[in-house]
Amino acid sequence: MFDDHIQFYRSLEMIERNRKRRMEIKRTGVTRVVILTKHYAFKIPNFCESWGDKWRLFLHGLLANMQERRLWQVGRYPELCPVIFYIPLGFLVVMPRVPELTDDEFYALDFETLVNRPDYYVPAEPKPNSWGWLNGYPVAIDYGN
Repeated sequence: MFDDHIQFYRSLEMIERNRKRRMEIKRTGVTRVVILTKHYAFKIPNFCESWGDKWRLFLHGLLANMQERRLWQVGRYPELCPVIFYIPLGFLVVMPRVPELTDDEFYALDFETLVNRPDYYVPAEPKPNSWGWLNGYPVAIDYGN
């Protein structure tokens, strides 16, 4: 009987680990929710029932998605994580999933040189979770603000 319980809990732990590998939902942003799968990041406007100003925040999420798509479409700068798919009007932006920079990695970068390019400016916040690694190079993963 005791072994059955141990096996049951091990199975639950394995299911939870596999679920986390497949999909993760990040609700840390104010205006957008990011659904992370193994290979992609899906960004959708946040619509939370508990907030009094939900429509304004939802509209800001739409605008953030439209801005990311437009910046990528016009510039295709190597410091921006590419937008590989989008739905018009800002309802969805899809990017490759990249690992976020750790605090140590971020603070080791020369941020001013990274964002202030000779011909353009990279519009990303100076914080680790706005940046990730793509093919060994730092890229802005949140540049829709």
